[in-house]
Amino acid sequence: MTSLQALMCMVMYLQCCGAIPTCYTYISLATAACTRMGLHRSESSTHLNPIDQEVRKRVFWSLRTMATYVTTILGLPRMLSDNDIDQDLPLEVNDECITDDGIDERLSSVTCPMTTANAHMKLIRIMDTIRRNVLNPCKSGGDQSQAYMVDYARIIKAENELETWFTSLPSDSNFNKPISNDLIKCVIFLYVS
Repeated sequence: MTSLQALMCMVMYLQCCGAIPTCYTYISLATAACTRMGLHRSESSTHLNPIDQEVRKRVFWSLRTMATYVTTILGLPRMLSDNDIDQDLPLEVNDECITDDGIDERLSSVTCPMTTANAHMKLIRIMDTIRRNVLNPCKSGGDQSQAYMVDYARIIKAENELETWFTSLPSDSNFNKPISNDLIKCVIFLYVS
């Protein structure tokens, strides 16, 4: 686990330096290590104490988020399919609530840092869906010289996913105002460009 976390720190450093192609190499190594360790599977950690279970979830989903960013920027395919993953998102409790003996959610504050992290991870999953379903440059058959057309139903579905994500944000956040369609379209445009 320590070696995997060190690889992830290298990836974060390389992202900050703008060395995105090199990030892809290290993310590939980290993803391979992650899958060999079984971090993408929830049953692989049932025998561990709650702290180790949560660390495994956090490492996996952080790596998944970084991999999605890098593959989207580079226009490369994902390294791990959603069909291969059944790992739950990390629990939305403060770290002090997690002990070797169990998890005491009563001690958790209204919004803990993992609530924000999970919301970000959910947004990244929507971005990945948009990349695969709306922006996918692969054309199935036909004349390759034709302009790439996006199915409007996919755009509407992406807008609905963003709306659902936005309304699921904690009520104590600063985002409790209604979201505008212009904002949704702006987010999709940013992912498209």
